[in-house]
Amino acid sequence: MKIYTKLGDYGQSELLGGMRLHKDADRFRALGELDEVSAWLGMLKCKVSGDEKAFIEQIQKDLIVLMSHCAALGGKEMDKYPFPAGLELEIEKRIDAIAGSWSGETCFDLPGVNEVSACAHIARTVVRRAERALCTIGWEYPLSVDALAYINRLSDYLFVLSVREAGGEGK
Repeated sequence: MKIYTKLGDYGQSELLGGMRLHKDADRFRALGELDEVSAWLGMLKCKVSGDEKAFIEQIQKDLIVLMSHCAALGGKEMDKYPFPAGLELEIEKRIDAIAGSWSGETCFDLPGVNEVSACAHIARTVVRRAERALCTIGWEYPLSVDALAYINRLSDYLFVLSVREAGGEGK
């Protein structure tokens, strides 16, 4: 099986439903940012243990759904790829489980205390960049509010995970 089609050799690529855009279009930029988020989450998943590993893997699966949603926006495929409502609630539960017992106000820890915390910080910053890219495409193609809530909550999760993994409590 050949994985190359040569259809992108002239600087364009195809979205779901057949719409072709230049590869530097905002839509592809957002999709690339989400892909990078998933890659960094893969690195983070290699470094965490226990049920955190499975939780991060579920997030990666959710990101695939989000990328499909973004790739179908405005096209005839849009209704086939909705972003499910309520997925951000699972992230909120995890955030509460991690930070619910913290006694003080949260503070920002410096990245680099250890590898796990540093990876969580990198993933968090890439999520924020992806969020900005999603907002940009949202001006032309309205995104699901659930998708925007999800990506916003994801950066919060990665923040509390980085603090916990650095040995902090958010003091």
